[in-house]
Amino acid sequence: MEDLGKNLAAQTPELERAFLASYAQTLLETKQLKKYYQLLTNFDYLVAKINHPEFGLLSLINDYEIPKRLKLKRRPEYSSEQSRALKLIQGALRLSAHILIKDKTQLATQLYGRLQSFKIPDIVAMLGQIQASKEIWLRLLAPSLTPPGGYLLATLRGHTDAVRAVAVTSDNRFVISGSSDKQVKVWNLETGEEIFTIKGHNGGINAVVVSPDRRYVISASDDNTIKIWNLADRREINTLIGHTDYVRAVAVTPDGELIISGSDDCTVKIWNLETGEEVSTFNGNSNKVRGVAVTPDGAKIISASDDHTLRVWNLADGKEIHTLEGHKYWVRTVGVTPDGKKIISGSGDTSIKVWNLEDGKELLTLTGHSQWVRTIGLSNKGTLIVSGSGDDTLKVWNWETGEELLTFTGHSAWVKTLAITPDNTKVISGSDDHTIKVWNLENIYKEDYRLTSHGSWIRGVAISPDGRYLVSASGDNTLKIWDLLTRENILTLTGHTDDVRTVTFTPDGTKIISGSADNTLKIWNFADGQELMTLKGHKFWIRSVACNGEKIISGSFDCTLKVWNLIDGEELFTLNGHEDTVRSVTLTPNGKCVVSGASDNTIRIWDLTTRKELDTLRTHNDWVRAVAVTPDGKRIISASADMTIKVWDWETRKELQTFMGHTDKVRCISVSHDGERIISGSADGMLKVWHLDTGKEIASFSADGTIYCCAIAPDGVTFVAGTRLGRLHFLRLEGI
Repeated sequence: MEDLGKNLAAQTPELERAFLASYAQTLLETKQLKKYYQLLTNFDYLVAKINHPEFGLLSLINDYEIPKRLKLKRRPEYSSEQSRALKLIQGALRLSAHILIKDKTQLATQLYGRLQSFKIPDIVAMLGQIQASKEIWLRLLAPSLTPPGGYLLATLRGHTDAVRAVAVTSDNRFVISGSSDKQVKVWNLETGEEIFTIKGHNGGINAVVVSPDRRYVISASDDNTIKIWNLADRREINTLIGHTDYVRAVAVTPDGELIISGSDDCTVKIWNLETGEEVSTFNGNSNKVRGVAVTPDGAKIISASDDHTLRVWNLADGKEIHTLEGHKYWVRTVGVTPDGKKIISGSGDTSIKVWNLEDGKELLTLTGHSQWVRTIGLSNKGTLIVSGSGDDTLKVWNWETGEELLTFTGHSAWVKTLAITPDNTKVISGSDDHTIKVWNLENIYKEDYRLTSHGSWIRGVAISPDGRYLVSASGDNTLKIWDLLTRENILTLTGHTDDVRTVTFTPDGTKIISGSADNTLKIWNFADGQELMTLKGHKFWIRSVACNGEKIISGSFDCTLKVWNLIDGEELFTLNGHEDTVRSVTLTPNGKCVVSGASDNTIRIWDLTTRKELDTLRTHNDWVRAVAVTPDGKRIISASADMTIKVWDWETRKELQTFMGHTDKVRCISVSHDGERIISGSADGMLKVWHLDTGKEIASFSADGTIYCCAIAPDGVTFVAGTRLGRLHFLRLEGI
């Protein structure tokens, strides 16, 4: 590597990249495998390969397959530890591929964040290279990104709305997805690459299935139709018209001859796949049919309905054989075990039930999800099932014993659909978070990595005035106090009876104030975590809180701001004017005025002395999620669900500039103490650092889920972000 370093020193950055990328091929051709291994653990090579116009990320990921194919681990000069290092680096690249395809500048941040918990010498050396970089990047100070080697293998991102349907081809090569964005996409399962998109439906896609011979993709839509597509040439073969409402479910018989569909028109229809002809209609459900399944012998159909039942039909004559009653709410998903003897169903009552197909009797109920069960998938051998839920998780079960084996966490919204690959090694899931995730189903008894800081989403974070401590507020009803230097949890505050939505410190740092969905504010002593008092007066959830050392200001779902005396907790007065939820409140540096942002798309400025509204700012075209005032009091900053951040002049109230770059709702902002930088967090999972005067984006970081809250420490370069997954990300801006 010394010679390599000398060569690189003489190159320009462009030539350096070209040299490195081609150098790898030279090493392989001359069988210098040890140097090739060194190249794969050299960060400069990764940067060169990912940025090279002829190679790129997918080529780089494939590089790590070559040592495996050459059986490097059998050579005496290679240890199992070195082989593991290559596997982990490749795994980290795969986990971040959906980010790096769009933003190569995050390579350092993503690799550092996913690999820093591994103490393998070659990985430690590569991370040292990254840390020595003079580039501007965000360094994670503690492991908080999903690492390689766990259950999550990859995230596929490309849909612009909820992913409602997924299927896998029988050769395990391709994933087919359907979305509320009206598109069907085809993906390479091995690389995560989007191969092509099929357009033609006029409504969201609710279900997709692949014919057994892999020739056709069948999609069901909100446009009341079913379409048949040729998978090879993307051509639409036929459109099946007959349903009078949304088509929610679709299946194909094992012989590939018939399509079965279920609809909001309460019917099940049978169609000839080859001709598109409607063969028959089954009536009997008294509400929407949300799921359909076919027995392995192709003789029976099972329908799942919003009428709380499942029905078993004879395919040949359309006669109803059984009605299965037992669920207490709608049934939206159904499957049949590989032996054709059991039915598995998932319901809005949060349960999964196992039924005897022969007599229709309920055999077992599986409970564990905390929200609706939206989807299930069955392995084609053995006794494994996987369920997806409105609680954002997937669970793996043994349907024979009812045992819950493990939980997959990683989606940041409802899991709407899933499929198990035919080889039973992976689970593919689709979610309202617009993503598809690929999970490892092998070695399922292996313990997964635990990265959660809270047991539920983190809604608020605040840093103490001295910059030493952090407090986080969560949907698990608790607040946690952290040492910002060590990132250790030193105290947990309990007392709220519902989600804690917001938190702040008093200016002197001696007290913490929290607001909750239990409609109360609580004041806590920071030194020992004791609850000092509870403030009651709001009629609905409290979404935001601020304090000037004398008064507390709270914003609520009841559309009001309330002002309280910090000393005794007395409610002083209420500020009315907003027409929807008050989502954010902040104070001017002199403590005399309040700025609020609300779901009525406005920012309002209030005088605490006169108790009057001074002005209303109206240029956002969606909810205002967060507001801030610069330390000099000269500018107001607002963040909105319209994906923008706006800067306003305090004196003139004129909009000075708009920052655009997020691709989803901007949920939080924070301003540095010197007023030079702001950070923003979004539902797109990104934390962005901006230069306030120029509006230029300085750096960005993509988390594994929606960012709900963020804060900047007094040093101006240490940031904290809380996510829907319950994780805290501690970051430092390097290269400044």
